[in-house]
This record gives sequence, C-alpha cells and structure tokens, in this order.
Amino acid sequence: MNGILLIPFKSLATAKQRLAAALDQQQRSQLAAAMLRDVMTAAAGVTDRVDVALVTGDAGARQMAEEFGFLVIEDTRDESETAAIEMATAWCEQRGYDTTIVVPADIPLITNDELQRVLDAAPDEGAVFVPAYDRRGSNCILRRPASIIPLHFGNDSFLPHCAAMKRTGKDLTILELPGIGLDVDNPHELDLLVQRHGETNAQRLLRSWGFGSARYRRLGGSGVTRRPQLTAAIATAELRAIPVRGIRDVFAGDSVADLVVDALALGGLRLHEGDILVIKHKIVSKAEDRRVALDSVKPSAVARNFAAANRADARVVELALREAKRVVRKKHVLITETQHGLVCANSGVDVSNVDGGKTAVLLPVDPDRSAAQIHRQLKKRTGLHLPVIIADSFGRPWREGLCEVALGVAGMKVIHDYRGKVDPYGYKMHATEEAVADELACVAGLVCGKDSRIPACIIRGYPYRRGGGSARQLVRPAEKDLFR
Repeated sequence: MNGILLIPFKSLATAKQRLAAALDQQQRSQLAAAMLRDVMTAAAGVTDRVDVALVTGDAGARQMAEEFGFLVIEDTRDESETAAIEMATAWCEQRGYDTTIVVPADIPLITNDELQRVLDAAPDEGAVFVPAYDRRGSNCILRRPASIIPLHFGNDSFLPHCAAMKRTGKDLTILELPGIGLDVDNPHELDLLVQRHGETNAQRLLRSWGFGSARYRRLGGSGVTRRPQLTAAIATAELRAIPVRGIRDVFAGDSVADLVVDALALGGLRLHEGDILVIKHKIVSKAEDRRVALDSVKPSAVARNFAAANRADARVVELALREAKRVVRKKHVLITETQHGLVCANSGVDVSNVDGGKTAVLLPVDPDRSAAQIHRQLKKRTGLHLPVIIADSFGRPWREGLCEVALGVAGMKVIHDYRGKVDPYGYKMHATEEAVADELACVAGLVCGKDSRIPACIIRGYPYRRGGGSARQLVRPAEKDLFR
C-alpha cells in the first residue's frame, strides 16, 4: 500500500464555535490544539506503514505537524473541510499515492491500535468507514484508490458516503471503533469525553478546568462550570416538538430505534442528550407483528349481534373482545378494559393507517417492555439516555375528541408529584400529581397528526426526571377508581 493519512484542520483561532456555550474562545483554541496533538500522537504510530500529512493553513498547527515530522499540505483557500480534502486528494494522486485515509482533528480518544485496524482492513479496491458513535458522521475514511468516491463532511455524512460506495460496487468495510467514534462538537460530547477512561491531552485539559468534578456535576452539566447563569436558563427554556419524517413502512422484525435514527439522519437531524422520543404505538405493533388479517377472524354471535346493532365491523368487535380483560360498556361503542388495565374503545384494536381496512393492528403485548427495548437500542446506537414514550389516541368520557395517552414508558418518571410542596402563594399542595408522560404524548400528538405519516416525534427542552417509570403507574388501581 502506498498510502497517506490526511488530517484536515482549519484554524486554532476559530475552532469549535459550537462549544461556545461551555468554553470561551481561548479555551476552545486550547482544546482544539490538545485534540489535534492527540490525533497526531496516534498517527505517529503508523508512519512505518503510511505517510501522514496535516492539511491546514494555520501557522500553529503547521508548527505542531513539523514537530512530529509530518508532511504539511497547505490549505490556502480557507474554505470548508470538504474543499480542503478535495484539494489534498488531488495533491496525493499527483504524487502517486493509491490510498488515502482521512481522520478529523477532533477525535482525541483515537488510538494507534484503532488506526492499525483500519489499515489492516484495507481492500484491494474499496473503502473502510468508521462512523461516529451516533452513526451520523464519518470519523475515518480509507479510500483505495484515493478518490474512489468524493467526500462531503458534515453532521450527516455517514449514510451518503455509504450510498456512494454502494453505487461503485466495490468492497466496503464498516468498523465500529469507540475511540475514533467520538468526535467533540457539542457540550454533550465534552461530557462523554471526560467520562471515558483514559488520559489524553484533551481529557487532562478539560479536567484542569473542572469538567467531571463534583462541583461541575452539582451545577448540572455541560456549559455550567464556567457559566453558572445557564442553570436558570434551563428552567425557562422553550419546549420543542420535532417531527421524525421519512420513516418507511414498518414490517415484522424491524428495529424501531434504527428506523427512527436513520430517518433523522437522512433528514439532517440528530438526537441530543435530554431529548424524549415519543412513538405512535402502531409502528411498534407492526414491528412486533401484532397484525391480524380481518378475513381470518370468525366473529362470535356476541360480536355479530353488537356489530349489527351499532353498525360496526363484527371482525373488529371480535378482536376487541378477545383482547379485553372485561367489558365496561356495550352501548353505541364497545368500551373494554385491556389486559394492560387500559379502559378504551375496542381494546385499542385499530384498522386505520394500515392497509385500507384489510388488516387490524392490536396494541403491543407489553408496551412498557417495548419502550424499554427501544430505549436500550437507542442507547446502544447513539450513546445517549433517551426516554421513550409509546402513545395512542383515546377518547374521554366527559370531553369530545381524542387525546394521546402513554401506553408504554422507559427512562423517565411518569408522574411529577407536587404533594407536600408549597405553591407560589404559600399553599401546601395535598393532591397534585401531574401525569407528565401523558402530557408529553399529547404534545407529540399535535405534531404527528392522524394522516401525516409522521409516527414519531422528538420532545426537546423538557426537564424530565430520570427513573424507572412505567405507563402501568398511570393506571389507577380498582380500589381507587371513583366510577367503578
């Protein structure tokens, strides 16, 4: 292999603007220099296999490269990282390099062993990709030949790069490497960097500023160590409901977590620490194969009689009776209590937004368990703690119209208990318990709609409380039911 490892770097003076909420300009420059040194240190361990070049127009970065004995490819245009790599690739091909490896300058946990693995995986013709931890960015790309595909860097470059390689028909290897996987662009990633085991230059620098300290944790996380006034801003931050568009039709066995993350990436969005994911139950039910072909249902006499009297589909009534623990009311609408303890119409059996009325969708068998599984998969995929709410629309006995309710919950407390607290006027509250999971489901319902083909929503800005909450905690026990 006649290869070269390229490290693009723009400017120490203007580095890491997205960290401005956590670090001042001098700190951002110091952190950028520390991360660049970490990357160069790892790269120095593979100089027996490939050349190494820094692509930059910054004098301080150039001096650091010269200390390591690396080549410097002058980036005189001072444009985007994509433009810099395009220029550098042409420079490499003119000098006979058949392989390029591009590694950003902001992945301080990179190790020599990981770079060796990338080089070991190099195909005769093709590429090796190492995605970012959230599988949005491309944190290392080996190309052989050097320009087999053009590179376009940004927040969501990984999937487009994969698509470009697929079109070539050549070999593509994807390596999941934890050190290379963490690039540092936002305050949350500062947290991840400090929490990871190791003693890189960047980690030592951050810890010298108090990141990771007990005081830092008490003040509430990224950006608060140096700027305590941000703590008050958190309490008054706006609440946002962001639709997850582009989720394809769901089939049995699909991973709902992967569908959501991939759809966000294709739409140029990403999940952040503090986000809450609300998912309409129907895509969860489809993924869990909770569909029943109506032609296969043989209605009982009870179902046929009710359907005839109320202009209903006897097959849907039969499924509702099968799913019910008890029948609450059989007048005009069949109201049942499901096995989950939910009181709703037709046991939640639904034929809308499926396939035009040929198939009915049932509620998940255990929505809390479903939410917990999606919560775990999101954690594995993104590295983030993301509460999950599975929601459905229910009617209400004394109000017209439908509202969303939380069927399943994972990763957060579902009730905010105000009992024993004093309100702003000095009154001690005795009975106030706020069903926050249901309220968040309703916020998402406004975005998802009934005919918009948007089955999921991100709630951003709500200061939820972590905990092992479940939707079952929202079901009032029979002994406390005032109307039973």
